[in-house]
Amino acid sequence: MKKEEPLVDWRGELLSVYNFEAPEKTKTALFRHLCGEELKKQLRAFDLKPNDGCEGVTLQQVLQEFDKYFLAYQNEVFASFKFLEIKQEQGEKFSDYYSRLRNAVVECNYGESQDRMLRDKLIQGLLDKALQERLIRETSKKARALQEVVSECKTAENSKVQASVKNEKLTVNALKNFKNYRKQSINNQKNEFNCKQCGKKHEKKCPAFGTKCRNCDGRNHWAKMCRTQSKQKNMAARRVNAMEENSENSDTIYTGELKSVNELDAKETNCVWYEKFLVNKNAVTFKLDTGSQVNVIPKSELLKWVEKPVVRNCCA
Repeated sequence: MKKEEPLVDWRGELLSVYNFEAPEKTKTALFRHLCGEELKKQLRAFDLKPNDGCEGVTLQQVLQEFDKYFLAYQNEVFASFKFLEIKQEQGEKFSDYYSRLRNAVVECNYGESQDRMLRDKLIQGLLDKALQERLIRETSKKARALQEVVSECKTAENSKVQASVKNEKLTVNALKNFKNYRKQSINNQKNEFNCKQCGKKHEKKCPAFGTKCRNCDGRNHWAKMCRTQSKQKNMAARRVNAMEENSENSDTIYTGELKSVNELDAKETNCVWYEKFLVNKNAVTFKLDTGSQVNVIPKSELLKWVEKPVVRNCCA
């Protein structure tokens, strides 16, 4: 017998095991072997004598003496106190909570009121407050037996578990669908690329495929992505706004630098552009080339100037 095991439970298990045909002497010997050192000492203290007509002390006689010994020290008030303190714990199943109540109420000796006390305490200690309020409201209108309350509590717990499983499944499916959508979006982004034929970002079929380029008359690309040198259909006329003399030039005969240019609409496609500039107080007519960074002045032109600049040989 374990120290924390109730005597009533251990006694019931013992009788179920000893329910077989055997001499009383054998049953008593087995009890002494299993009961433990403390009960052996107490059994010797009983100093039992065989009943009339019996060869030795019977097992029933031993158990009756132990019942008298232990029940004399049973405190019903303390047992009731422990019973009334029981409440359903967080995460505890209803069946486990109900089993704890049934084991505790046995020691209270409530007699015929045991089922009523068990029913009331069961409702009072419920963790589900909504179910608790509903049972109190229903029992106030009509008395409910213990088994009716137990059955309703089990049904409520099962419904709650099923609803929780259903909600969990819906949440998992929603999360899975969201991940699949994100994965598909990422894959679509990976398939897109910057097209060198149309300049747009797309997957496979190019919108420029089969079209004609306006720049080179080629096919399958647009003019803005054309790799052929652009035809000069319209030359932009440009007008010089300012010129600054620069004395720190290289070895070329170089006298000025264009600082800003304004773009004008060209009136003719084959026009030649000439402008006059003052260079060292000499008016010089230049042929402007919009694609060139410098202008070349003939040496014969320099010899006509009143104030001649310093001329250095050009390394180019």
